[in-house]
Amino acid sequence: MGMHSTRKESQGRGAYSSFARPYSFPLLQELVYKAGLRRLEYRREASQRTRLPLLEGEPEQLVSPEARRLVDVVGPERCLAVLMVPLREEADGSLTVLVADPTSDGPETVIEETLGPRHLNKIVGSDIDVLRLITALRRDLLLEQAVEFLARTAPELSATTVMGRKQRWALALFLVALMVSAVVWPMPVAMVLLLLFNFLFAANVLFRVTVGIAGLVAQRKAPKPLPASERSDWPFYSVLVPMYKEPPHVVRSLVQAIERLDYPKEKLDVIFLLEEDDQLTVASCKEASPPGYVRLITVPPSLPRTKPKALNWGLLFAHGEYLTIYDAEDQPEPDQLKKAVLRFEMSRGLACLQAALNFYNARRNLLTRLFALEYSTWFDNLIPGLRAWGLAFPLGGTSNHFRTVALKEAGAWDPFNVTEDADLGFRLQRLGYRVSFLPSTTYEEASSRLHQWLRQRSRWIKGYMITWLVHGRRPFRLLREVGFRAWLSFHLLIGGTPLAFLAHLPLALLTALSFFVPAITDPLFPSWIRLPYLGIWVGGLVAAVSTSAIGVIERRWWDLLPFSLLTPLYWFLHSSAAWWALYELIFRPYYWQRTPHGYHLPVDGA
Repeated sequence: MGMHSTRKESQGRGAYSSFARPYSFPLLQELVYKAGLRRLEYRREASQRTRLPLLEGEPEQLVSPEARRLVDVVGPERCLAVLMVPLREEADGSLTVLVADPTSDGPETVIEETLGPRHLNKIVGSDIDVLRLITALRRDLLLEQAVEFLARTAPELSATTVMGRKQRWALALFLVALMVSAVVWPMPVAMVLLLLFNFLFAANVLFRVTVGIAGLVAQRKAPKPLPASERSDWPFYSVLVPMYKEPPHVVRSLVQAIERLDYPKEKLDVIFLLEEDDQLTVASCKEASPPGYVRLITVPPSLPRTKPKALNWGLLFAHGEYLTIYDAEDQPEPDQLKKAVLRFEMSRGLACLQAALNFYNARRNLLTRLFALEYSTWFDNLIPGLRAWGLAFPLGGTSNHFRTVALKEAGAWDPFNVTEDADLGFRLQRLGYRVSFLPSTTYEEASSRLHQWLRQRSRWIKGYMITWLVHGRRPFRLLREVGFRAWLSFHLLIGGTPLAFLAHLPLALLTALSFFVPAITDPLFPSWIRLPYLGIWVGGLVAAVSTSAIGVIERRWWDLLPFSLLTPLYWFLHSSAAWWALYELIFRPYYWQRTPHGYHLPVDGA
């Protein structure tokens, strides 16, 4: 389903694709990532082993106009990719550089490509020293890259403008025509709108149940995942963890989950992304004392204050051939990274894998049970079904596994989209990349408090609305790029889901009134329309219950099966969140409703 010419155009759009290949850092990996030396200890040990001078003091003391000029010539992102900072040119033509690993060949390669063959006078620092110095020298350029790269290189795919000029005109003309028609023919217009929304609701739900059944069949026929092998040459894997206002017990649980990963620690590049003004998380990380392969990187304050902007900042410093995202409360299955590597290596054209998500507090209360039913249906049935039919699907907000090269070529995350996962999943597939499903589960914390669930869900639905508007700006171009089936699934899932949620509450209210106060609704429900209307409505509700019931089959969570009967009531919550999302779409489209973590994790770290 892809548009390969668009994919080729996306490659080379900027610095993201210019330093795609990962470099190795043997000494750093051995001493810090594997042996656990602290960075100051590493400086001394690396200096002694290589007999090179070491950095004395803080890296910011090396800031100078010449260093800034040289970094601009080489490129700050290339410097980060090889963990090197050019400091000054000497009289004999050699170049003095700060390096994090004097045994790596990356600095020589990049300097030769940009400045020509030079002898390098190396000063030994650490990876954190290089990061701090590059940030001190060119923080403005790096921040511009994190915030504006997609908008600058592919503005038609960016949510910096939610609605294009033609979309605004089309919406205005439609509303004017609707209001005029409602004045002239009030009852016929009301009946048409009623039937239309009823049909959209039923179509969305029926599509989901059909795809869910297809996913169930596909899961039964799918070959068992390859067991994680005992090979020793695992590739470097980056893990980005955006964090905000995380209490100590959440960070402790996260560190324990990372340490449980069955992956060579010297090949792990874990980055905790902290906001500059978030003293709580900074203190929590210091208390947790994460291992050496975990780096704490501060995200500079700037608008928008969103998770995708933090991820883009972290991507600038990531070194892995592969990359995944975890949230602060996540507990992935230990062999997930190895399964992802093996799956990527089986299919060279694969760009992204979405692991299943579910909850470790699924049975906390009624809300978490319904949430778990929804997640089980989505990740265990709908995504495999969409994949089996060759259709595009949105990613989840965590446990997406990427080839780092493909992620960079596709423009990374859109900082202005509050559901960056849905946007990126569809954008990857629109640009011709293959996205598939990884049969491994990451367990996270379900929102167990109603107000927090509504805040989280309103953000998700608002993001779906934004994604629909962005990718639907040129509907016929989109149809040509992805084909009819993917085009239809995009509108049913990304556009149809918010519309179905918006329609549910008023439709349910009108249905109830038609039974209990028929005099009010008789003009809308003449005898010839009442039966078809009720048939569509009831069929949609039955399909919704059936979809939830299918969700328990894969995990055999039979105790949750009776709760699928409450799906119509659960949809009232979705509808309330959808109207909240519509309000925010109009008045504050980029506002990020944060979900707090840690209510169901042990506070004492046990």
